Amino acid sequence: MKSLNEKDKNELLGQALIEGESYKAKVWGCLMADTKTLMSFAAVGGSFGGAMGALSNEYCYVGMSNLRFVFYVMETFDCFKVKYAFAVPFTQIDKAKVKKSLLPGRHVVKIYVGKQCLKLSLVTNTIGTDIQDQKQGVEFILAELGEKFSK
Repeated sequence: MKSLNEKDKNELLGQALIEGESYKAKVWGCLMADTKTLMSFAAVGGSFGGAMGALSNEYCYVGMSNLRFVFYVMETFDCFKVKYAFAVPFTQIDKAKVKKSLLPGRHVVKIYVGKQCLKLSLVTNTIGTDIQDQKQGVEFILAELGEKFSK
């Protein structure tokens, strides 16, 4: 079984870049949503790979640029295979909330587009992976969401 890793994270997220776009943060997370929610988010920002199925908690690579979030959801037992990928432009996000967990270094981000809510669990550690700059990336994402969506 292959685990999440820096090389795959960079290659996959790099494929989704639009000309002139670059990532401010690249991390791994755990996406929590059902198929209906994911389909509505994919319709808003565009889906660019894979077939959506039932979802509960799935590992994913997350890229944050000036314009959008990009998600690559990976197969549970083979983190080399992409289950599906989609983007969520910031212009489509109505609000975002960050909640700190009781677990140290863990935050849950709720992203709202209309009545749909996508939950993303982000942790600052990278135990079991070779992912680099996870803590800095998570801290950057949380700070940016606070700036963009605090009301």
